[in-house]
Amino acid sequence: NDTSTTDFILLGLFHEFQYVSLLVCLILLVYFITLTGNSILIFLIWVDSHLHTSMYFLLSQLSIIDLFYISSLVPKMVINHSLGKHSISHIGCGVQMFFCLTLGGAECLLLTFMSYDRFVAVCNPLRYTIIINSKV
Repeated sequence: NDTSTTDFILLGLFHEFQYVSLLVCLILLVYFITLTGNSILIFLIWVDSHLHTSMYFLLSQLSIIDLFYISSLVPKMVINHSLGKHSISHIGCGVQMFFCLTLGGAECLLLTFMSYDRFVAVCNPLRYTIIINSKV
């Protein structure tokens, strides 16, 4: 008796929920608000030359990582729900895990850099411009 599966069965968010379409609309609304907010933040930092400092550069990079992170999860979830699929292939799961783990690790590194930048600014305010300059 040899049986094998090619998919993982998804039971999480939509299992036994009466108003699934309302939940999907709410998720899409939050997704588009997040996309818009992060895009506006990136655009404003890019346009204003006064914001070309290390702190705002790191904030724009954090917004870019957040854009990639939510764009790797939410559309796949909504598409699977729209098509009525309640499973994901092993390869699809692996790809999604790769993006989640890679972007999560990148976000942790970026938050580490941001904390060091703020540490230098608070603890060494007079030497901040020497330690953190545009060449770094």
